[in-house]
Amino acid sequence: MNEKKFTEVFNKYNRLVRKMVISRSGNDMLAEEICQQVFLQYFEQMNNISEELIQPWLLLTTRNMVYDYLRKMQVRKDTHSINGIEDFMVIHEDNTERVITRLSHNMLTERILEELYDKKKEWYYVIMDICILQMSYEEAAKHLNIEVQVLRARLYRARRYIRKKYGEEYQEL
Repeated sequence: MNEKKFTEVFNKYNRLVRKMVISRSGNDMLAEEICQQVFLQYFEQMNNISEELIQPWLLLTTRNMVYDYLRKMQVRKDTHSINGIEDFMVIHEDNTERVITRLSHNMLTERILEELYDKKKEWYYVIMDICILQMSYEEAAKHLNIEVQVLRARLYRARRYIRKKYGEEYQEL
């Protein structure tokens, strides 16, 4: 039973997970590696994940693995400076502000997505497909089994809601 369920989930979401990794890293080999890790974790946890949370769980796990990988690569890059310790300090100081800003944006994005999921799942899925996974309107509409016009309307309403609720907080970052 578990193998059948796993196979169904893998076949349904494998492409989506790979696309997310590629869109964030631009690396096909990394996409393959992270996809394997994500689905291995899913297999280990699948009895604890309810049916309606499978896609959000997979996407969140994928995102976290990509960030971990990129963070590790940045640390390696910073510590292998060609010109020695002085270059490491300059690179490190430059990156600190960018890392803090990026983490702040990621935390805000995560809060927005969590609230959208709780408030209106239709908006959440549209935002995930269009803004996070960067699907075309046609791809997202097909993935969500809705018409493109319905997708556009949901996207408009979701963005309007996000701007109204989080606009000032985003500007402060």
